Amino acid sequence: MVEVVENLLKGGQKTRDEIGREDSVNPFLKRTDRQDIIIDTGPEAIVSRGINDSFILGHPVNGVLGISKLGDRRSTATFVGVKNKTNVYKEFFRTNMFRDTVTTATWSSELNYNINTTLFTTAAGSNSITFIAGQTAISRTVALNNEIYSSATMILEGTNLSNLSLFMSSDGGSNFESVSNNIEHIFINKTIAGIKWKVIATGSATVTKIIINYSI
Repeated sequence: MVEVVENLLKGGQKTRDEIGREDSVNPFLKRTDRQDIIIDTGPEAIVSRGINDSFILGHPVNGVLGISKLGDRRSTATFVGVKNKTNVYKEFFRTNMFRDTVTTATWSSELNYNINTTLFTTAAGSNSITFIAGQTAISRTVALNNEIYSSATMILEGTNLSNLSLFMSSDGGSNFESVSNNIEHIFINKTIAGIKWKVIATGSATVTKIIINYSI
């Protein structure tokens, strides 16, 4: 700071007069270019995959050749836990991590997720879901923490949203209940199996964001 003052004083008598005596001022620099960066954290998922009859050396059950088989014979992985900060699920479609395989709409993401390897690969998508009439998008479980969720509000952003019918399930997808955009829904059917969402298109539409606020 002393160096800044010295440089200002070199500007001549006019500068000296404007800032006052060197021993009676406390100059400071004011930054006007500050920017706050908000980082949205996504869901934290716990993935489980059964070993089935895969051979595992030293394993008390799966370590017997002839009974257990060589090679990867594990079952398809599933989510056994999904936690969201402050009970708010945010889907920006940057990955297809929460895309259920029965989805027929075009779920286009920057990254493709392989639930069995838990690895991402580059996809260079548009970070959105696009629909034509008759297509459906269904999520994997988006909230799962050994809790029963009694209510939730589903909020969509995009274009032609009036062409979409919205549904949520609070029993792991056994029963989907019709909901309205940005209106709280009280679940009739609810278990600890968690929340899923579903969107069915009656015409062309694009969804760029889904937010679900849920409560126990």
